[in-house]
Amino acid sequence: MISNLQQLRLLVVGPTGIHIVQRPLSWALEEGVQAQFVDYRNQYQRTLPATCKFVHLWPPGTGRLAGWLKEHGSLAVPTWIGALHLRSVMASFQPHVVHVHLLDFRTLCCVRAGSRPLIVSAW
Repeated sequence: MISNLQQLRLLVVGPTGIHIVQRPLSWALEEGVQAQFVDYRNQYQRTLPATCKFVHLWPPGTGRLAGWLKEHGSLAVPTWIGALHLRSVMASFQPHVVHVHLLDFRTLCCVRAGSRPLIVSAW
């Protein structure tokens, strides 16, 4: 059981450049929540505090290939690359909550990675 917010580990997956994603993450970080932010690239508009780390959706060396496949209509391979990488991120970070924004490719990666508990904001 979590006795205070400083003990909470939050994994946020979504478009880092959008204020509707940045705002709740900023609120959580101001309260001392530990967080990891996952997206294709870091477009967060503020300097991340020490309690937050940006993580690429795809592991190093696979982003260009996965992105090309995704853009050319093949979602199966990029989805599994993202899902396996998310599993690795979750195994090392051990988040209490995974919060994914939008119903898109990133959500599919979270579902295939077995993210639990998973909160989806489908705005």
